[in-house]
Amino acid sequence: MSTPISPLPPPEEILKDYRLAYQSRQASLIGRREVLSGKAKFGIFGDGKELPQLAMARAFRKGDFRSGYYRDQTFMLAIGEITIQRFFA
Repeated sequence: MSTPISPLPPPEEILKDYRLAYQSRQASLIGRREVLSGKAKFGIFGDGKELPQLAMARAFRKGDFRSGYYRDQTFMLAIGEITIQRFFA
């Protein structure tokens, strides 16, 4: 017997993920603009990786091990380990 496919998250969770991905993308664009304009010396951002990082954040549970990735800003936002304000601090 096959395993049933899990249902989609509720619409409010989908919208929450969309907003988080959008905020993360905007943070990357702002950061890149600051580097290119000379306001910041260096920056590597996570744009283009929002969807897999949101999926990873949904799959990980407390106690799971992961190795940090230098472009994992969306993942860190999704699990509540960083805020946009702290990202730019």
